[in-house]
Amino acid sequence: MRVCHLITHNPDTIGGIETVALELGRGYDIKWIGSGGIFSIIKGFIIALKLRFSNYDIIHAHDNAGYWCSYLTKNKILVYTDHGFWQDYFDVNQPSSLRKKIESKILVRMQNRMIKYFDNVVPITNDISDKLKKYYNVLPYNVIHNGVDAKKFHPLRTSKKFDYIWIGTNAGSKRLKESIELVANQNKKLLVIGVSGKSTDKIKYISSVKRAEMHNTLNLAKTFVYFNKQKAYSLALLEAMACGLNIVTNDYILSELTKEGTIDGTVYLDNEPKKVVKLNGKLARKIVEKELDWNMIRNKYKRFYQTLINR
Repeated sequence: MRVCHLITHNPDTIGGIETVALELGRGYDIKWIGSGGIFSIIKGFIIALKLRFSNYDIIHAHDNAGYWCSYLTKNKILVYTDHGFWQDYFDVNQPSSLRKKIESKILVRMQNRMIKYFDNVVPITNDISDKLKKYYNVLPYNVIHNGVDAKKFHPLRTSKKFDYIWIGTNAGSKRLKESIELVANQNKKLLVIGVSGKSTDKIKYISSVKRAEMHNTLNLAKTFVYFNKQKAYSLALLEAMACGLNIVTNDYILSELTKEGTIDGTVYLDNEPKKVVKLNGKLARKIVEKELDWNMIRNKYKRFYQTLINR
């Protein structure tokens, strides 16, 4: 059984979906376009054409890099892991220019075609699964959550210099303002990773952290705080759980992964009160070890691939 994982960017240099492809691609091949924008469309066509004449059994795409496969590689089994909808993203992150509006339309159409014409779609959340059925009339495969390397990300017996840590590159979408307000109301210290800002005695900003240092950085804090305009957990949240941090987030985000969270007040998002839940760090670590380690997630996909081959 030969499987090729297909993404846009080099998995060794970028995080997010690329990290997922890198982890799921262990034991298989990974190919990437290497650039975004208009060049990605041209290079994507070339890669899809090569894949058509390859000896792969399954082409597993994780983003719009698989667009041309819906035209050119129908001779292969096509799998698409849906990490979220572009339409939902642009609904809460409105394009700011005509160019970005055009790009957003292209991205949405590319994803819609993949969902419609790929043989199998795997959602990473139940919310995505429900929307695939409701809006696309697509019956997806079972939900398979993303995972985390529980050996690489683990608790350290180090001094906790910060009460909270926030990680993200989109301050608006990931609710940095509300997170700061939550921490300020408790007179606690917050470490902000991924965006720039003016540090104070209560808030420290670090614009970027190397992937290899993220494990140590997470262990500087006691609690990971995560609010999102979309109903999606992040890889950073899973990594924080693996490091044994307490988790503070919205109830609809944590419930996707576990029912063990306890209600811990409310936070106002867009002038509406939303329930906040807290998950104890030791319990978070146990959940990762039991259900969310990448080895377990890879085995789920392996069984899935085998069912496709046996059909």
